[in-house]
Amino acid sequence: MAARDLKARGMLTGDLVVATPCPTWAWKRRFKRSGIRMLRAPVGDRYVLEQMLKNNAALGGEQSGHILLPHLATTGDGLLTALVGSGFDCSLGKSIDELTEDLKVFPQVIVNVKVREKKPLESIPLWPRPSTRPKRN
Repeated sequence: MAARDLKARGMLTGDLVVATPCPTWAWKRRFKRSGIRMLRAPVGDRYVLEQMLKNNAALGGEQSGHILLPHLATTGDGLLTALVGSGFDCSLGKSIDELTEDLKVFPQVIVNVKVREKKPLESIPLWPRPSTRPKRN
């Protein structure tokens, strides 16, 4: 709702939102339908804010509910987010139910896997290699 509200008011710079790798498919679908791009940042408010400042983004957040609005504050603040959120229905002339009616919730499971050595993802070869993948009929 925040992204669409800021976009409608011309305040979503570059039509860009910064988020961690965890947002659900619902976020991605909804942003795409609204013409909003999503840039990924590592988990943590500080990394989200860093990417926001680097890319002049007006909105960022984490799935945990931390919402960053750097034009108001540089840290996630639940009370501030609630106050801003309470104004969405007023500024767009819709109820909260109307604003969320097109949001389809997709199930998501997060599983932590222990590893001996944490290598950068880019250094791990893909398998199977594209040339060895079976062809579809």
